[in-house]
Amino acid sequence: MNPRILFALALFLASGAAVPKTSECDNDCEASYKFCLQSGKMTNRSCLAEREKCRKVCIKKEKNEVPK
Repeated sequence: MNPRILFALALFLASGAAVPKTSECDNDCEASYKFCLQSGKMTNRSCLAEREKCRKVCIKKEKNEVPK
């Protein structure tokens, strides 16, 4: 095969492996953010601020967890 095609294929496969995994906590934050936007009770900016607060709490929880 053409070396350029092989190189492009290798880059494509490597980029797929680099997708970060999201934690359950992050998924919960994202779900509550989407709900906030759809409910219309708060502005988009307020919903975004709440999501960032939630994500900061997730980061603190992850740092405090003891690896097994």
